[in-house]
Amino acid sequence: MAIAIMACMSVGAQDYFEGVVTARSFEKHSKLTIKFSQGTLMNGARDAKLYVKENKMAVVDDYTNITTIYDPSKGKVFFVFNNINQVIDMPTQNMLNNMSGALVPQPTDTYIDVLGMKCRLYEASKDGEESGAKIKQNIQVLICEELGVHPDLAPYVSQSTGLPYLGVKYVVDTNTSVPPLIQMNSFIAYDVQDVQRVAVDDSIFVVPADYKVVDSADTKKMLGVYKANAKAIKKLKKEKPNEEVAEIKFDINEDWDF
Repeated sequence: MAIAIMACMSVGAQDYFEGVVTARSFEKHSKLTIKFSQGTLMNGARDAKLYVKENKMAVVDDYTNITTIYDPSKGKVFFVFNNINQVIDMPTQNMLNNMSGALVPQPTDTYIDVLGMKCRLYEASKDGEESGAKIKQNIQVLICEELGVHPDLAPYVSQSTGLPYLGVKYVVDTNTSVPPLIQMNSFIAYDVQDVQRVAVDDSIFVVPADYKVVDSADTKKMLGVYKANAKAIKKLKKEKPNEEVAEIKFDINEDWDF
């Protein structure tokens, strides 16, 4: 009986995806959008890896050298700034509150094959006014049920749908204007390049012990971390992160080459 129970527990644990996802994205932002991002946004292509294990996830951004660790078991999201050896500690509830007004894509009857997986297309759009700002936004995301994750990770993996499956391809086109002068635009296309079902070492989800930790409740200190990292990126990359790129839009039905 003990062996049978352990076997059932083992099968249940394997229901959730564990492994490494390699993704590439293309971004086109207005200069003002990049300025407000404090170094976290850029124009052009960038690479990232997503590590998933049980109810933990880590996103390693190749351009910014920031690792974002989602650990719902601790009720925390950690932004690890490897360029400056600092960490922003944010309660998951704070992040969920910030995401609460996000546009929620709805399922369509369209299915598209991605890396041999049948993925469903979800879409959403809005054209309205919020707090004096005029906002137009369109979202399309392909979600694969084959890549099921722990329910704790559902808010972070599929473009605000709340589904516990990894989004493998999406486009988000946002235009915000505050009359008469402010205009902020962003276009992001994200595409998963490779999915590996492998064992993930727990160390990827651990905040380095020698890094300085800043509480996100201290807004002044938190902004100081972002500014310091933006300066470090500029020095390391020796380039302007707001350099212009071609005005281009990617259709989610097409194969992309960034």
